[in-house]
Amino acid sequence: GVIQQFRSANPGTTFRIVEQLAAGARLVTRLEARRVDAVSRAASVSRGINVSRFDAQGRLAEDWAICSTWLAASSLGPHP
Repeated sequence: GVIQQFRSANPGTTFRIVEQLAAGARLVTRLEARRVDAVSRAASVSRGINVSRFDAQGRLAEDWAICSTWLAASSLGPHP
């Protein structure tokens, strides 16, 4: 699936939840992904937002996501 493809293309990527907000059947997650290039050792970051909707049984019914392109981590300032 999509997650396996992402993991294969971006090995060693770590994810951090920056913030989560819940309202009714929806959950909004702001996240950050970090990776280090195996050759150059340069770190890069991608930031995104996921909006998930759950059905009456608590199962994931829909999920929307948007994320930035990979940016040089050094251009973003210190990692909190």
